[in-house]
This record gives sequence, C-alpha cells and structure tokens, in this order.
Amino acid sequence: MTPETLAAAGELLAGAEWQTALARMLGPLHPQGARESLDVSLVRKWVRQERAIPAWVQPALAKLLAEQPAKLAKQARKCEALAKRLAPC
Repeated sequence: MTPETLAAAGELLAGAEWQTALARMLGPLHPQGARESLDVSLVRKWVRQERAIPAWVQPALAKLLAEQPAKLAKQARKCEALAKRLAPC
C-alpha cells in the first residue's frame, strides 16, 4: 500500500482532516488487540514514508471502506427525515 492510497482511503472515510479519525478507526482493528486509537503520529509517519505501512492496514481499510456505503445511506435517510421535520408546513 502506498501513502497515496492510504490518504485516498482516509479522505473517503473521514474527510479532509482524516489522519486523527483514521487512527481512531484503525485502533479497534489492530491485530495485536483492539485499542481505542492508534497514535496519530504513526499515521503521519506512514504518510511521510518515515515508517512502512503495516500489512494489516490494507485489509482493515478495505473492511472500513466496504462498510462506508451502508453507513452513508443510513446517514442520508436520517438527514432526509430531519429535513422533513424542519421544513415549514
């Protein structure tokens, strides 16, 4: 996996400020045991190529990305419902 692919996945999952959010998302998927979050400085080192991206990150990102459409669809339904409630009669 390249830093560019990591960044593309991070932006799709969490937007422009993705590094901290991605560290939180990857924490529970860590192969040595779930944790609240990875250290965000580690993610930044992956992006700057100061540390290699571990092999477990690629399948973890694939899992997160595969789950994203369903999450977005659910969020879209909630937005639509709230918009209807807020719309003037």
